[in-house]
Amino acid sequence: MESARLPTARTIVNKAATVASRVAAPRVGLAFALGSAAEVDAASAWLDSNGVRRKPVSDGFTPGSRYVTFYDPDGIPLEFYYMDAVYADLYGVDVEPQ
Repeated sequence: MESARLPTARTIVNKAATVASRVAAPRVGLAFALGSAAEVDAASAWLDSNGVRRKPVSDGFTPGSRYVTFYDPDGIPLEFYYMDAVYADLYGVDVEPQ
């Protein structure tokens, strides 16, 4: 009976590097609260008219919420969002102007 061959340290390091290269980098970004879902739609139209790269406008995870993710020139994601104050309180999100 032939014994199983153990991987070398180099094989383990190479496999770890391959796996690590597939893991997404941590998300860094900034979000701005808007006053209504309609304002999110208007903001996305403004982004389009100014040639700003963005994702499609989407409904959020709470009823009536809406958001659009866009990118600064360095590719950092930014977001305009609207969330009804009732749900914001539930989830601890600050939607009041500062």
